[in-house]
Amino acid sequence: MITRFVWVSVIVAVCGMATPAAAQIFDLADVVGGGNGSLPGTGTPTGFGTNAAAVFAPQPGNTYVDGIFVPLSGGTTQVTSSGLTYDFSPFVSTPLTFGGPFNGPTNNDPSTLNGNPNYTGDPFNHSIMTAHSNVGITFDLQAIRLVNPSITVFNVNAGGACSVRCETFVLIDGGLVAQAGPFGNNNFQALSVPVPLTASFLTLVMGDGNSGSINCAHGYLGDPFLSNGSPPCALSLSQPFPGTLQVENIGCTPFNPYVTAYTFNPGAFPLGWFFGIDISWTVLIAQATSPLGPPTNGFFDTNGGSLWILPGGVPAGLSIYAVTIDIDPVTGQPNPTPAISFTTT
Repeated sequence: MITRFVWVSVIVAVCGMATPAAAQIFDLADVVGGGNGSLPGTGTPTGFGTNAAAVFAPQPGNTYVDGIFVPLSGGTTQVTSSGLTYDFSPFVSTPLTFGGPFNGPTNNDPSTLNGNPNYTGDPFNHSIMTAHSNVGITFDLQAIRLVNPSITVFNVNAGGACSVRCETFVLIDGGLVAQAGPFGNNNFQALSVPVPLTASFLTLVMGDGNSGSINCAHGYLGDPFLSNGSPPCALSLSQPFPGTLQVENIGCTPFNPYVTAYTFNPGAFPLGWFFGIDISWTVLIAQATSPLGPPTNGFFDTNGGSLWILPGGVPAGLSIYAVTIDIDPVTGQPNPTPAISFTTT
């Protein structure tokens, strides 16, 4: 049992006196909507309108966006405010776009289709940026590092949401570092791109795959996240055998105190009031201060994990909603895992 300190930390967290620790993830979709790059985002489901001319357009009103542009189908295209260029002519058929990028889905939503995560239904863990090809956007990595200096990798699910094929290009400082597609019909490819500490610009382009038309060329970038490459603290529930229940935390802070809160109430999951779950105050207090310790509270081990197994007696068809709070022992700062749900069999 970790008692008073943990309980005070939980009260501070839920009363808004402390916010979750700085996220390892910086969400570029949220930035497109004018947000601060957080999950869930602070941006609105908006974006940039049609930039009909293939001219680089700086975006001084958005701290983290260097500019937007339409790639030329012949010759080089300016992709940064510093004047860096790239030749997209082998990949795009016309220097036109029907709009974007946008924060959120536009004409099509690929969420949960063909292996896609639930981009729009789980804002605590996912997001999506969309555009109607051909269009590009460049982000200012130097500005982003002022608020998240640890970024070292860019991850994204790059795909096409319509029947016409779409292609994605990732450039760093004007040089092509990754390419995916062409795709259509909600298919995608996961990309992971190292981001050098000296890099200044990250450019993302959604093109028409040189298909000869931009009609229905709806591209998407699912979970377009900059991060430090380290896996976040995560909670999992599983059943090694029928009637059992295993509770495991991995990737958390070694030796930190934690609270794992559980409820059978679906409520507004994953948008519940306590970091994604809807648990009552009475139950939360009981779990955070339980003298039994695990599985509701304790200390992470030397690897930043915890493991607890109930060997039997768990009925089938039981839906559980849970979240773990990794608590800084000095400041009381809460760092929640993604909220999860699990139904026993």
